[in-house]
Amino acid sequence: MQENSKFTSPDIYDDALIQKYISKNNYNIDIDCFSISEEWDFYEIFLNADGSIFPCCFHANKIQTGEKQINEMYGNYNNVLSKDNKIENILNSDLFKKDLPAGMNGNLDGKYCYTCMDSCSNNINVAKKLISLKQIT
Repeated sequence: MQENSKFTSPDIYDDALIQKYISKNNYNIDIDCFSISEEWDFYEIFLNADGSIFPCCFHANKIQTGEKQINEMYGNYNNVLSKDNKIENILNSDLFKKDLPAGMNGNLDGKYCYTCMDSCSNNINVAKKLISLKQIT
């Protein structure tokens, strides 16, 4: 990467290239999530300094950088702890119970969660290829 490289937009993933790559190679996207997967005996969450709760630090980071898909996924939810919004409310919301599992299974508006694919895919070919499909100039 060049020294003066920068992201061209908050949407750091090139959606069209990723979808074409997945379809062309017919990859099995196997994502292991410590936060919502029922395969594990424990669950992990990430508590941000502002009181917001995420399934992991990868999602928290992408929110901070303004990544489009993640921001759209979280935009409908109040995932910040407060006097009126308890941790149980957040963890039992559709975000954790519906949208995140959909993103891991390729059912998030017909797509996978690119952050999960990039960070937690067991298919190393997918994870390595996603790096090159990011929009970087």
